[in-house]
Amino acid sequence: IDYEARRLTDAQMRTLSRLADLATQAMLMRRELIARSLSAHSDYEQSLSQSEERHRALVEDQAELVSQALPDGTLAYVNPAYARHFGKQPDAMVGDNLFDYVSPADRESVRSLVAEVLATGGSRLGENRMVEPDGAERWIAWTNTRQRDGQGRVLLHSVGRDVTVRKQAETRLSESERFVRLITDSLPVSIAYLDQERRYRF
Repeated sequence: IDYEARRLTDAQMRTLSRLADLATQAMLMRRELIARSLSAHSDYEQSLSQSEERHRALVEDQAELVSQALPDGTLAYVNPAYARHFGKQPDAMVGDNLFDYVSPADRESVRSLVAEVLATGGSRLGENRMVEPDGAERWIAWTNTRQRDGQGRVLLHSVGRDVTVRKQAETRLSESERFVRLITDSLPVSIAYLDQERRYRF
């Protein structure tokens, strides 16, 4: 660059031509790199979409109750099994509060467990009664973990299964044991039960 117009020498022209070739090559390489990057990104997005579809199908086809809720209990997602348990469609339950479906007798303990899971990030098991549409109560065993969604929001992820039959069997067994103890405590004889190691069990 100068104040006066000048003519390029042959050597300068050759150098400028080589620089032009290098610039052209660099732009072509950049265009090819962008095209490859877009293609790879498209492949990645397609793979991610397929993976998400497979995961959603897996979650929605299973018999366990699956839900995601905000820290205040607002349901952000429920799978069909969860909705069927309460006689609703999944979309109709989103926005409801999960604590409204918990038996009033168990709400405080469930709130405490949820708060602990969200605060510590650990996984916690719990069992509580859920209220059916007809007002009946059924026992559900839950596995609760903390997750984050795509926006970084903290979510409670819960997977549950109906254990009402087991809980009813445990209650009947406990009542039976109390009945037997009541009878044996009333008898005017000495009764003892020892195990194989000769330890008193009763």
